[in-house]
Amino acid sequence: MITKFLLIFLMISIIFAPAINADDYLNELNELLETENDIDEDYLWLEDGEFNQAGLEIYELINQAESKGLNSQDYLLGDINGIWTGIRYQDVENINPDNLKELDELLTRALLKYTSDLATGRFKPDTLEREIVNEEILKGFPWIIESIKSDRSVEDVLSDYEPGHPYYLALLEGLEERNNFNDNQIKEIILNIERWRMEYEQMPGNHLISNIPSFRLEVFEGSEAIINMKTVVGTPSRKTPVMEGNLNRITISPRWFMPTSIAVEDHLPKVKEDVEHLERGNYKVYTMENGQYVQINPKEIDWENVEANKNTFPYYFWQDSGPWNALGSLVFRFPNNQSIYFHDTPDTHLFALDDRARSSGCIRLEKPMELAKYLLEDMPEWSEERLTEKIVDRDETWLNLQSTLPIYLTYFTVVPDENGDLSFHDDIYEKNEDLLNALSNAN
Repeated sequence: MITKFLLIFLMISIIFAPAINADDYLNELNELLETENDIDEDYLWLEDGEFNQAGLEIYELINQAESKGLNSQDYLLGDINGIWTGIRYQDVENINPDNLKELDELLTRALLKYTSDLATGRFKPDTLEREIVNEEILKGFPWIIESIKSDRSVEDVLSDYEPGHPYYLALLEGLEERNNFNDNQIKEIILNIERWRMEYEQMPGNHLISNIPSFRLEVFEGSEAIINMKTVVGTPSRKTPVMEGNLNRITISPRWFMPTSIAVEDHLPKVKEDVEHLERGNYKVYTMENGQYVQINPKEIDWENVEANKNTFPYYFWQDSGPWNALGSLVFRFPNNQSIYFHDTPDTHLFALDDRARSSGCIRLEKPMELAKYLLEDMPEWSEERLTEKIVDRDETWLNLQSTLPIYLTYFTVVPDENGDLSFHDDIYEKNEDLLNALSNAN
């Protein structure tokens, strides 16, 4: 058995030597184990020339790595089998201790690599280079060993590090039912499993997830989705970014201050053709004079000579609160530096489309009032009636939520549908190719 002294020593050495690599760590582990006199204490995963219970569990996990979308040969399975087949039928007295030592070391290395891949993926998220061992998993490896040696099952210990979201679990379940999918679909399932590991660990109990390719938003309480609605997301030229944050504010009856890039690229050409475009859209035009915004009659502007340059465009297009407003009646905000938020929309016909990559980057919601009521449950002074009154009166109001909600804007092309069955979605932003190539090269 590994001793508490050994574990404490390893923990301290790794904490104070963050640059240590996997080989250095394992060599240190093996050297310390060699100081033990009793043979049973020399091995973590063997006893009397056989796998102990933990060793057997490790062997079975790496042997079945494909059920997790991994490759069993990445975890020294050939080397382990090579030694194991040579000694398994020998009496323990006749086994070369060097073979036992090597087998135990191989299982330790396999466990470390398997845990790293299971928890954080096989690739570095920024470069998609092969990750040897994730540094945080390496630092925590003594605790993993201690947990296993304290009679927790290996699978139970590793579940602390593996994503546990219902989306991820549905992907694993789909992988176990391979006969239901063709080869390309299997590859896409594995790709999305890998993306989960690379980008997400454990999400909090209550959270909102808005998945871009499936045009859908869900609010989870634990493993149950209690709110489910369609979304409209950014076009391929104005992508909705993958990000996370904390939803902390609602704007009721918002005004819309059109971003200059949208004003120049989308609306200026239409205004040059017909200045009435502004009136039809209920847009007001402002300019800046002496540090103040001043409203201008758009018919008095020589639009033909206005340069289509967002850096020098001198005007601002704004919409007052009302049913015509591009943000609709409600906006849901969370701090970020890309001006992304969720909002209502007057263009409700878009939710009937299959391809809903139609926005300028922000996310439009099919049922914003349902989300607002959920977020305001612990603020009883804000009843649905009061919200509706503010909307009818076009009274712009900013609310700070009493309880924030963690939100995740994700990019998964395979997700469970409302019935729990896996559904496949177009790679609208063409994000899959590089990861697919990395996976192909790794196998």
